[in-house]
Amino acid sequence: GFRRVFSVFGTAEFRQMTMTNGGSHAVLGVNITLDSVLVNGNGTIPSALTTVAGGVVSTGPVVARNSRIENNGGYGVHLYAPSTVVQPALEMFDSAVSGNGGGGIRIAENKSAVILRSSICGNTAADGGGIYNRGGVTITDSTVCDNSAAGRGGGLANLRDATITNSTFSGNRAGMDGGGIFSDYTGIATLAITDSTFAANLADADGI
Repeated sequence: GFRRVFSVFGTAEFRQMTMTNGGSHAVLGVNITLDSVLVNGNGTIPSALTTVAGGVVSTGPVVARNSRIENNGGYGVHLYAPSTVVQPALEMFDSAVSGNGGGGIRIAENKSAVILRSSICGNTAADGGGIYNRGGVTITDSTVCDNSAAGRGGGLANLRDATITNSTFSGNRAGMDGGGIFSDYTGIATLAITDSTFAANLADADGI
């Protein structure tokens, strides 16, 4: 089976602690709060879930405050299990998601994420190195930097709704489209950007 540091089938709060060496991922749960927590070095054992989440995977809400989710083998945070109705899924404040090998944050359909005063940097993925969004994401006063995607969206791959305010996207790289941001061009996705900076993002094809 899968090795995890914690499996939570209800509500759990973790404060001032380190989660490390989880085989498939650190914590699997439904309603999770991380307060001053380090999630580091999980997802090192190959499994069907390694590309889902090396750090935190949740089918319900996640709150992260003053926490670091870094150097995990899969996604740093995976907001899992698409919903038939829009659900708040992630509230991240004053935190960092960095160096994760499956991408920084993945947001499922009809899930939404709010990222405030945080950094999403140095993550890698097939698409959406920093953030892969199929639901909704609001990024404010934050930095998305030095992420890479083999395909589209080095910093952000947006397939639904994204709002970016007073944030910086820099040094991100995509092997195909959208070094900083790739936003779906089929007419489904929406993207709003206000008072933000884009610098030194690179794509081998098109995009910002």
